[in-house]
Amino acid sequence: MNAAAVVEQLQAFISRQMLEGEDVGLTATTPLLELGILNSMEVLSLIAFIESRFKVVVPPDQILADNFKDLQTIAGLVTSLGGGADH
Repeated sequence: MNAAAVVEQLQAFISRQMLEGEDVGLTATTPLLELGILNSMEVLSLIAFIESRFKVVVPPDQILADNFKDLQTIAGLVTSLGGGADH
């Protein structure tokens, strides 16, 4: 699974869990924090999803706004942690 596939899975999760299935035109570069799509509690939920789905551990020092600004950035974090391989 490449970064684009990780983005797809993240996008599906956020649409389903945080946007209640609404199609708001979420793209790989939509500013999630800036638009209020993600807040601190939702970031924790997203981290739990990432750790479960991609079999990685997000270290506390990587839980930074800069790493969660958009789907593309989050996918980069996931792949840098060794996630994104087919599971």
